[in-house]
Amino acid sequence: MKDYRERAKRLSNSLSENKEKTLNTIVSKEQVGQFTNEVENLYSTLLAEAEKTLFPLVEHIKRLSFDIDEEQVQGAYKAQYEQMKYQWEQTRDTAQLGIAVEIIDHEFNQLYAKINNQLGVLRENNEVNSISEFNFLERNFKQLEDKYALLSPLYRISGALVKDIAGNTIYNYLLDFLKIK
Repeated sequence: MKDYRERAKRLSNSLSENKEKTLNTIVSKEQVGQFTNEVENLYSTLLAEAEKTLFPLVEHIKRLSFDIDEEQVQGAYKAQYEQMKYQWEQTRDTAQLGIAVEIIDHEFNQLYAKINNQLGVLRENNEVNSISEFNFLERNFKQLEDKYALLSPLYRISGALVKDIAGNTIYNYLLDFLKIK
């Protein structure tokens, strides 16, 4: 609109620039004819310029369409709905997986506590404690507990306690884990 106004104003000003001066200098019929021809020539020039600059702009604006394609809008909303539905299903599945892990973790903790308790009772019995299979069982159970502890990153506990771990402890754990002596 600003560009259109500027172009139209320039053309309009060109036509009326010397109007007062010209009107005051006309004294004869011949001068009226002469100035009429000049005005017609100027008008033709300005009309040609308007046809090149203003009219194409007006035609372009007429061709613009501001109609909303309802099918296209519905399609966009449907695609967005499908994406949100997929994300919701992913969140729900992840939550269900988390609940299942928590249930299994609880059951494992109960089993480990019971087995540890029974191993402690058996350890107090010297006859059982001296059997090599018992020591083998106790050692393997301890390894199973250690492997289970590797699952701890699955649990995100808010307010988890920070604890210091010495480098030597990590080193010994890795030696034990990798069976390096």
